[in-house]
Amino acid sequence: MQEVVIRYVEPKNLIREAVEKIPENYSTQDNIYTVFYREIIQRNDDYAAVSEAVLNVFKSPYTNITIISGYLKVVKILIIV
Repeated sequence: MQEVVIRYVEPKNLIREAVEKIPENYSTQDNIYTVFYREIIQRNDDYAAVSEAVLNVFKSPYTNITIISGYLKVVKILIIV
């Protein structure tokens, strides 16, 4: 494991630097992501339920924030109880 160095950073500088990097770190165009979701519920050592889903996530750019800035569509779902 590598050494971790902790240093003091002036909070105002940290915020300013984060704001300056917004154009670099946030997309300016629409994005579509295909994601996989899994939830496992266990009671003791037994599986109580397993849920899986494949989703398409549509995300608007951060420069165009509205009430609805994105949505998702369920492509496939599996629930085992």
